[in-house]
Amino acid sequence: MAAPTKFIFALLLPILFLTADAPAQIKMTRVDTPFSRFGQTLASIDLHQHVFLRYFNLANTKIFNNTDLSICQFYGTADFAAAHFSGTADFGNTDFYRLGLFLRDTFSQEARFLGVNFRDEGNFEGAYFKNEAHFVGDSFLLRTVFLHTEFLKFADFNASYFKGRCLFNNSVFHGDISFNGSFLPGEMDFSSTVFLGNLDFSNITNVGSRIDLTVARTDTGQGYPKPRRGINLTNSDISRFKLDYTRFYLVFDDSASFEYRSNVYQSLLNNFKNDGYTESHELLDKEYRTFQYNHKGNHFLRWLDEHWWDFGYSKNYIFIWIFLFVAFFTLLNFFLYPFLNKEVYTVNDVKGDYPFRKWKKLPSRLYYALVYTSVLFFSLSVKLENLQYRRWYGVLYIFIIYLLGIVCLAYTANFILQK
Repeated sequence: MAAPTKFIFALLLPILFLTADAPAQIKMTRVDTPFSRFGQTLASIDLHQHVFLRYFNLANTKIFNNTDLSICQFYGTADFAAAHFSGTADFGNTDFYRLGLFLRDTFSQEARFLGVNFRDEGNFEGAYFKNEAHFVGDSFLLRTVFLHTEFLKFADFNASYFKGRCLFNNSVFHGDISFNGSFLPGEMDFSSTVFLGNLDFSNITNVGSRIDLTVARTDTGQGYPKPRRGINLTNSDISRFKLDYTRFYLVFDDSASFEYRSNVYQSLLNNFKNDGYTESHELLDKEYRTFQYNHKGNHFLRWLDEHWWDFGYSKNYIFIWIFLFVAFFTLLNFFLYPFLNKEVYTVNDVKGDYPFRKWKKLPSRLYYALVYTSVLFFSLSVKLENLQYRRWYGVLYIFIIYLLGIVCLAYTANFILQK
């Protein structure tokens, strides 16, 4: 190649690369006049990459197949009220500069609102989503309305930006709902919202008003006990959430460490304490202790702490345990106490001459077995002068009864002193 040719090629090469890498200009079809298909029945809609400068009206329209309104711009009011989308409805990367009305719409298949900008109010009041609804990466800059809206399957609001007030009042979510990675500087109102699936509020940043889930419900008002729904708060500011733990329980990402989960438990416990939610605090504290025991592999200690006194929240359990211990050892001593009283530990005035063959004497034998057990169980000390050490297994048995009694007496005293 000649030198001048090489020089010219070297100059043009960067320009060629820049031209190849530059994104192609999206060609938009401009519609200057009002667009209306009000009340019509259409096979499908394909208005991809259109700019509508005036009023857009698809109210009361039925579309049997797919609807493609992606990469569109609506400069006038976009009215889809009472429309029925039988196929997939795609509004991806569309801009609504004025009011977007989706009141009482029915979406039979997947609804795709991906990367949509609602620069004015977006109103989905009374809408009915039969399939998954995806509002991923959307911007809701003014008020957003989802009043009385029903989602039969997964509702996805991940990575969205809610600047204005968002109303979910009286809406029903039959499946899971996710706000993972969303920005919520505006007020989120969940008054009387019904959650029948789990909630994902993980990775939430820039929360404006505190998100109050105590005004929401996790049931349809039928059945008891009330179901609890999982809520994921991983990497979110726990103090910005207000919830009733009798209706929710914590779930974590699989990658969450023991230390991180412990911090979440402790933060939420502080929330409940500051808000005065004693029942929620108790439920979460029990769950946290169970989590700690299980992490350390102390399953027996967890069982004991739970059943002995319900992690310290049911100190009256001690009276049940006293009854069970006394009844159990009385039953054993019904067979053993004559031998024990003679060969191991002597309790004065306890008679042992009631053989089994004299059935009329059995109530007396049971009575003395109870007396023998009670003397050992409720004594503050063992009289060593009454103890015979030849039968080591008998001595061990006596001290087991005695020590269990001491433990029960200590817990009884604790119960009385804290009353």
